[in-house]
Amino acid sequence: MKSFTEAKSGEINSSGLNPWSSKKFYETENLLEKTEVELFEYFKDALGVLTTGDEANSALNDLLNHFRLNTGDFYMNEKLSNIIQFGDGDAETLGNDDRTVGDFMKSAFNEICNKLNELNGQCVGDVNIDVTALKYPNFPMSDPNLIAQLGGIQGVSVLIDNAGNLTAELYGTFGVSEEDAVKRDSKFGNTITGGSIGTKAMRILQTHHGKKPFVDGVKIDPLKLGESNFNLNDCN
Repeated sequence: MKSFTEAKSGEINSSGLNPWSSKKFYETENLLEKTEVELFEYFKDALGVLTTGDEANSALNDLLNHFRLNTGDFYMNEKLSNIIQFGDGDAETLGNDDRTVGDFMKSAFNEICNKLNELNGQCVGDVNIDVTALKYPNFPMSDPNLIAQLGGIQGVSVLIDNAGNLTAELYGTFGVSEEDAVKRDSKFGNTITGGSIGTKAMRILQTHHGKKPFVDGVKIDPLKLGESNFNLNDCN
């Protein structure tokens, strides 16, 4: 239990003026002794390290307010949805692991077009495509704000409106498992009130303060993001 309730709350460089010194001394504290308000501040600071820009910070505040309400209800992150970095949508110019939001939408568009071609345009209701063939965004390459506020993709919906325009929704779980709380300790050890203490604080908010994880999502609307090449009328 110690490895998960004690966290590094700050660091002091032994070399004084040299910020890159590898010799660091950490002060540890027991997070179980902290109040709910203090734990929320640790968690907010950790996510703030990964969040960039005023609009993304506003989206983060709304997300944390939903966590504080503790309903456990689904949350659509509308503000983040409106500022997502789309990317060029050209996977051929990127490495195998460098997938943007644009790559994901392009792969969904191609899969649906291929299915419609197979059906000769004669379809009613849902169109089933191979979701394993989609090029899911790779965080944080796709957008550094997504890794802070969505964290990972655990579900997806691809939607088509009456005009043939494609949109998508990506879903994740806003919560921290014990494994994540321990695993991130070494990864973010050099960040003051960073991922280590932040993920542990969120885990304790769940286990000791009754805060409920919930499903959160973002909507990818190419037209809103200035992209007009995702209309099924353009299928070859």
